[in-house]
Amino acid sequence: MRQLWFVLFLMLAGVENTLAQPAIAPLRPITADDTVLVVAPHPDDESLCCGGLIHAARSAGAHVAIVWITLGDGFRWDAIVVERKLRPRASTYLDLARQREAEARNAGALLGVEPDSLMFLGYPDRGVLRLLLDYYHPDTPWRSKFTGANAVVYDDALDPGAAYRGDNLVKDFNAVLDRVKPTLVLAPSLQDTHPDHRGTGLLVWRTMTARGEQDRVRYWIVHGGREWPAPHGYHPTFSQTVAPRGLGISC
Repeated sequence: MRQLWFVLFLMLAGVENTLAQPAIAPLRPITADDTVLVVAPHPDDESLCCGGLIHAARSAGAHVAIVWITLGDGFRWDAIVVERKLRPRASTYLDLARQREAEARNAGALLGVEPDSLMFLGYPDRGVLRLLLDYYHPDTPWRSKFTGANAVVYDDALDPGAAYRGDNLVKDFNAVLDRVKPTLVLAPSLQDTHPDHRGTGLLVWRTMTARGEQDRVRYWIVHGGREWPAPHGYHPTFSQTVAPRGLGISC
């Protein structure tokens, strides 16, 4: 119980510290001198949240790179539908993850991102926040209840075989930053209700702050509060609204 309260304290402290940061200036126009890094928790987040900005950046001549933290290998309902079983096999989750990776590569190509600028870390779906809070450098790494894996299993990931530990995730993300050298990083908000999105935001915030580059980060939000956005559907004439949990974030 003490450990649980300590974890909750760290999470709340992290969010409060984020909100206490000095206001970040509005996003300036992106130019050909920029390098934009999109940090996506799962395949599809890059397009849903940043597709328009990626297109605008590429149109301006900027370099764009995308890194996916997971391959979405823990989507239970998808696996149930595909296998038609309430308890899908680990191989089904892995097959769906590879399919999502292929779809992500196709999306990146359609958005004009070069193939060598598409990077996959391969960490566990539904485990990102736990790695950063509970499994940072434990003796026993996190084990996915979906795939059964406790290390990166994808051969084309940045570091195949890396144990599911938070320190390895931070190391790999730093390697991406060293390779890309972004002038702008787009990341999910720490206030997003999805644990993988919140964990990815925490990863970016911690790492960029440690590098003294927090001013290069802008945040986006998907799971922004109950019943948001409303009404659902495509309504191009409606005024844009900020998600309830997005109020106060730097974007």
